Amino acid sequence: SCRSYKSVSCEYDYFPTKDEMVLDSSLLNNLDQEVKINDHTKINVYKYKNEYFKSVQIDTLNLSNTLNKFIIYSSHKKITYSSYSLGNDGIGKEYHFDENGNVTKVIDNDEGFAICWQQALFIAKKNTGKKAKEWKISKDFDDDKNKKYWEVYYFEDRDRFLVIDAQTGEIVKRGLSGI
Repeated sequence: SCRSYKSVSCEYDYFPTKDEMVLDSSLLNNLDQEVKINDHTKINVYKYKNEYFKSVQIDTLNLSNTLNKFIIYSSHKKITYSSYSLGNDGIGKEYHFDENGNVTKVIDNDEGFAICWQQALFIAKKNTGKKAKEWKISKDFDDDKNKKYWEVYYFEDRDRFLVIDAQTGEIVKRGLSGI
């Protein structure tokens, strides 16, 4: 309980695995159906126009959360885009690819945030009750004050939120909300 958020690592490998560079054709047998890979991973693939969308829900043991990985594939089943979220906003790095699987663009969604999303989540969990669950995180900006914040949403008897200063780690607001 004395552990500081600074001891929480911001490292996470957001880059798609070698197996994810091309859509596994066996997943097409279960389009629009959730496929459970193991106790910690669920996959859903659907098709829209000429692209395939793959959503992967990863229950992380060390974070006690469900990370969402989102991958888009071309009609040729080659990767064109990859990102992560823990709610609505992107977290970490998102990658864009050309038709040969080469990275064409990288966006670091956490750039400019001194405290990463993992540390913000640690701060929130340390400052909430033990019954808190269903964690989601998003970013907020106050352009007038040139400030950045993490908004952490959770459920504890009802929907709640914390706003954490992304530079200092200070909780600047807490309240009730709809997730």
